[in-house]
Amino acid sequence: MRIRSYILPVVLALLVHICVVLLLVPHWFQQRQDPRQTPRHIQATMIDLKSLATEVANQQQIAEAKEEAAQKQAEQARQAAELEKQEQAEQARQAQEAERKQQAEAQAQKKKLEEQKQQEAQKKLEEQKAKEAQQKKEAEQKKAEQEKAKAKELEDARIKKEKADAAAAEAEKKKLAEEAKKKAAEKQKQEAAQKAAEAEKLKAAEAAKKKAEADKQRKAEEAKRKEAERVAAEKAAAEAKQKAELEKRRQAALEKNKQTVADFSSYVVSEISRRWIRPATARNGMQATALVVLFPSGEIDSVEIVQSSGDLGFDRSAENAVYKVGRFSRASEIDPVLFDRNLRRIKVIFRPEGLRY
Repeated sequence: MRIRSYILPVVLALLVHICVVLLLVPHWFQQRQDPRQTPRHIQATMIDLKSLATEVANQQQIAEAKEEAAQKQAEQARQAAELEKQEQAEQARQAQEAERKQQAEAQAQKKKLEEQKQQEAQKKLEEQKAKEAQQKKEAEQKKAEQEKAKAKELEDARIKKEKADAAAAEAEKKKLAEEAKKKAAEKQKQEAAQKAAEAEKLKAAEAAKKKAEADKQRKAEEAKRKEAERVAAEKAAAEAKQKAELEKRRQAALEKNKQTVADFSSYVVSEISRRWIRPATARNGMQATALVVLFPSGEIDSVEIVQSSGDLGFDRSAENAVYKVGRFSRASEIDPVLFDRNLRRIKVIFRPEGLRY
């Protein structure tokens, strides 16, 4: 403002001096003429210094008035610019506040969804455990019933055998009673043989009982081993299924992240391309690579030409195109972790025929 205020007075002063010099030039040339030459005609010019001084004063007053008007206009423009700047700052503050509220709401919604998912997963896990416990209980009951049926069959066989033995013994006694009269000695021999047979039968019954108990124990151990193998197989199958599901989700998340990165990069190139004004010095084959660093809100942190085209105007036009965007609004829609890993720093290649990333 101070330099501008001096420009107009300096220009007016220079004009006044030039006028004075132009008025005095003829007088100077007349003094330089040879005094021996007598001019044919003599012309005299009267200069009114008072009117000249008045005119200079008037011009100075006019210049001061113009300067004062220019200062007032500049002051009004400055005030208007300050008001506009304050309004823009207020709008930016309101936009940032709205964006922070939106991010807070999005995070709260995301947290709520995650809690719901965890509750559903916990509920499914509890249902699965209850189902497995019920199946195990039913298997144990079935196993107990089978063992009980087998024990009953063995007991029935033993009773039947005892009855058969008793019937055979009764028949033998009758036969011995009939033959007792005839051969007392043979009866004694037969009684001894019968005792030996009974002892053998008892021994065989004891061996059969031990064998049955051994078979029962072996079958119980076999059933226990099969149950353990079944549980292990089911556990391995569940772990494999869970692992496959996790891998599927991870692949889906990776694909989604790749698509998000590609879409946002295309969006950045599109926004910059719409604001890029190709300089007159642009030629085919030129290429400038700009590194654009963004804040999570989408605002521009910095722009750096990492590969120059060799033409300063071309490089400056690339930087200006990025700064003209101001803010990439779609950045707030992206997950902060994904943004910080893949989209915080984006390289944009400027060519006369178009942009790419």
